[in-house]
Order: sequence, then C-alpha cells, then structure tokens
Amino acid sequence: MHTISLTTIKANEISRLNKLIQSLEDFKTDKILVKSVSFSLKDVPNIETWDNLIIYYFEINEKLTKHELDRFWKDLESEWRKYAKQNRAGMENENILYVGSSHGFWRRFKEHCGLWYKWTYSLQMNTWIDTSRVITVNYIIVDNVFENILQLLEDALYDELKPLFGKKWKK
Repeated sequence: MHTISLTTIKANEISRLNKLIQSLEDFKTDKILVKSVSFSLKDVPNIETWDNLIIYYFEINEKLTKHELDRFWKDLESEWRKYAKQNRAGMENENILYVGSSHGFWRRFKEHCGLWYKWTYSLQMNTWIDTSRVITVNYIIVDNVFENILQLLEDALYDELKPLFGKKWKK
C-alpha cells in the first residue's frame, strides 16, 4: 500500500505557486504590441514564417449570419471534422471567434482556416464562414515568456474577449 503525505503535496503546490509568482515578477513589460493581418478565406495569406511563440485571436468584421451558423451546426453533426467548442459565454461579443496560443503558428492558422488536418479541434472556417468575409487574426509575439506566464496571459485575454468558440485552459 502506498501512502501520500498531504504535507508533501501542500509543500509542492506552495513551491509551484511561488515559482509562478516569481515568473510574474520577472515578466516586466509596460506595453504589449498587438499585430494584425486581415484576409478572406478566398485569399489566405502565407504565414509559414511565423515560427514564434504567440498568443492570437480571430475576429470577424460583422456578426455571423444565421446561414453561417446553420452551416456550422450542420457540419458539426456530420462528425467529418473536429470543431472548436462553442462558448456560450461568448455570445455577448459576437465578433471575437477564438483565443489561443501556439508555437509555429502557421500550421495552427491553417487548421483554423480549414486548410490542414480536419481531425484537429479548430475553427475550420472555410467549411461554414462565407469565404468573402473579412477575418482578422491579431497576435502578440511572446517568445521571451515562460509557459506558465503564457497561459496566464492567454487566459486573461480569453476572459477579456469572451470568444464565441474555444475553451479556457484548465490546469
């Protein structure tokens, strides 16, 4: 039989939290530069050079139409693709589609556009959004950030923007 010491568990958790606090204190920046690229699904930009660690969010120029949402729900039921989870809390901000982070964003970007592997959970936008619609991907390069800080920043952005799709990381 294996016993677990609650004292050890608490000490490990306190140590982990202290490291996180120290990482936050070490993360010194007054401003974060958000860059943007707008495109349509008819003319998806080549972003293979985006090899940085980034936090990103997709937004659309206008609220999704009933026709687009109907196509999304119909394709979601077909189980031919894996779609990002719909976030009911995001219904108040209907222009923000998704918040995420990635290293080597070009592949993740293509997945969200629906141009890469269809079994990865993503927006798969070309299957249900009008291809002439203007979509903007906003991104923040965070190469010098530790993973735990990256997740805090992504979660804060998620809470602030309340996207229509995706879920907050749980750990």
